[in-house]
Parts: sequence; structure tokens; C-alpha cells
Amino acid sequence: MSSVADVRNKRAAARADGTPEEGAREFLGAYRVPQILARSHAAGPRYSTGISKLDEVLRKELDGNNPARLGTPLGRILSFIAPPHVGKSVAVDQCAFSFAKQGLRVVILVQDEPREDAAERIGQQAGFRHAELNADYPDTLARVAAAVELLDISILPDDDEEENGRVTIEDASRFLLSVPNPKGYVLVVDSLHRAVSEKEKDDDPPRVQVRQRMEACRSLRKRGVLVLLTVEANRSFYVSKDPAARTSAMGAGAESRDIEYASDVQLVLTREDSTGIVTVEHPKNRIGRKTVGSFSLRLNQGPAQFTPVSDEAAKAEVDGRRAEALFAVGDLILDWLQEEAPENGASMDRIQRQSGVRPRADLRAALKMAVQDARIEKFPAPGSKGGGGSWYRPARPK
Repeated sequence: MSSVADVRNKRAAARADGTPEEGAREFLGAYRVPQILARSHAAGPRYSTGISKLDEVLRKELDGNNPARLGTPLGRILSFIAPPHVGKSVAVDQCAFSFAKQGLRVVILVQDEPREDAAERIGQQAGFRHAELNADYPDTLARVAAAVELLDISILPDDDEEENGRVTIEDASRFLLSVPNPKGYVLVVDSLHRAVSEKEKDDDPPRVQVRQRMEACRSLRKRGVLVLLTVEANRSFYVSKDPAARTSAMGAGAESRDIEYASDVQLVLTREDSTGIVTVEHPKNRIGRKTVGSFSLRLNQGPAQFTPVSDEAAKAEVDGRRAEALFAVGDLILDWLQEEAPENGASMDRIQRQSGVRPRADLRAALKMAVQDARIEKFPAPGSKGGGGSWYRPARPK
């Protein structure tokens, strides 16, 4: 029987010459520091997303203004997370078109809308009018074909393919890698919550299904494929206008935190209803090593593209549209006061109950603006001694 000292000596000797200890698991892959670093592609070529502000965010701090270090390397997962109708599909299709122009092989797996919608956006980004991107304009389609002839970009699935079962992420991956491309590969999944993995089951809980889909994407990342995902935002992220009542941007992905864990970059998009200005938060950014922050873009429907806009200009435009909307709400309140309480006025609670103005934050802001503009008069509640709140009535001529 070996003594404790003998066991210790045996272990020390094994550690010294690199021999695995008896009974220890043997790892067959690369696990020593030099081997790991030899597999790293962090210093490899980077590719522009076609969205200049995003390229800047993805640039490493140490790269300075070197244009060759803008954009993203391959072998990463970028998640575009947003509520419905904010522009997720526009963003990933704009990136896909840019990557294809740089010589990468690109496959777009469309599960959230008709495949024609993605094809139309690619046509728009190539410079063609949306109204002519259909079978009624064969001359335009011929010019589109010439414009994209050298681009290796495909959109799955075809209707006939889906007759044999839904096209999975793994199906799209095999098709992507079936054609050699010396520069590299990009898979776009639009959207993660509508796509399927061949490893999931129909009766799996949504969290398990999302985990399996993210695992399929992680397998591609290990093979050096750049993966772009559109992800539906959790309702708790956008249901309230109060930031304090919302889920954080980091946890905005619906159903599963596997989205947060597996993504190298999370881009969370929000938009004011009345503007084309989109705010992009990046709570996670392994590529650029940037601090958490945000930037602004303008969604242009004509070319189906996001274009840069300064944060100051974006704020001014949003504030201007907000002021216009609040002015209109103030007019509604004034009309109601003139009809229902022209002399005695009414409390904010009564105005909210009976005028139909919602939400309360808009009501409060509109009343404040109308008082400042001298359209509505604010006065102490009748019978109060200064502590009974405020009432409102149409402003009286001076």
C-alpha cells in the first residue's frame, strides 16, 4: 500500500514531466497556453458591417484609427435584439450585403417573414427601387442579376424545400460550408425564435429550444464562421417607457440567457415611434473591448439601410418630434377643458379619466407644456390651502 508521501511524490513527478496522473481524464485537444493562442484568429482580417458606427464600436481600443482593424473578425456571434418592427432584419441584411461584397460566402436563413422581403432589401441596398423589385419589372431584375452576379449570397429556404420539413440551422450550415471559400463564411439567422435546430423537440420548453439553437451557432463559431442573429426582445424590456421598470439591455433577449452567454456582441435596438432614429446599445462587446454605451442611427426605408447620425442631432430630432406630439396632446386636453370645465377647471385625475389621454406621463408633460405656453392655466385646487394639488382650466385672456 502506498503511503501518503508516495502518492504526493508520484503526483509531483507526473506534473513535472507532463504525464497525466493515473485515472485522470485525458484531453485530446489543445489546452496549453501556446496551443490555444495558435488557434486564435483575433489578429485575422476584419470585415466591415456596412454600418460605419457599428464598425467603430467593434474596433479594438489599441487599434487607433487603423481602418484595417474596423469591423468584425470571423468566428464570432453578433446578436441584434429588438422589439418588433424596429429594424433588426434591415440591420442583418445590410451587414450580409456588405460581407458578400467583401468576398465572403453568405447564407441568410429567413424564418420570420417571406423570403422575398429579404431579397427586396438586398436589391434596395444594391441601389434599386423597392417598387420595381418584382416579376412585373423584368428589366430591373436583369440589372439586379448583373449587380449581384459576383456576390456569393443565398437566401434559404425555398417553398419546395420546406415541404420536406422545416429547414434547420444545421441544414443551412451544411449548405453554407458546402462551397469552398478561401476568405470565409457568414450565416445570418432571421430570427432565432422562429428558426429550429435539428436537436430540439417540438415539446421542449422554449428555453431548451433556444439553448439548442444557440449551441448550433456556437458550433459554427468554433469553425470560424461569423454568425448574425436577430432576436426578439423580452416584453419586459419594452412594455414600459420607464427605464427603471424595464429589463436591462444585457438581459433583453427573450426566453433564455443562453443568448446573453453565447453572444460575443449584443446590440439592442430601440426606436421612438415618431422618428426614424434608432438607439443601439451594446451592453456586451467582446470584439471591441469598448465600455458599455450606445450610438444612434437613422433607418432609411428607401435604400433599406441604417445610416449614421450624430447623437446630438438624434436627440434634437427626437425631442422635436416629442414636443410636436405633446403639443397635439395639449390641444386635446384644452378642447376637453373648454367643453367640460371652462370655468371651474378639473384635476389631473379627472382629466385623465374623462379625456382619454394616456399614458399619465404624456398627460403630465403635455399639461406642463400647455401651461408654459399660456394655453392652459394651473391653479390651486378649490378649497385647499396650498396642499390640495393643482387644477387646470383654459387660460383666461389677460
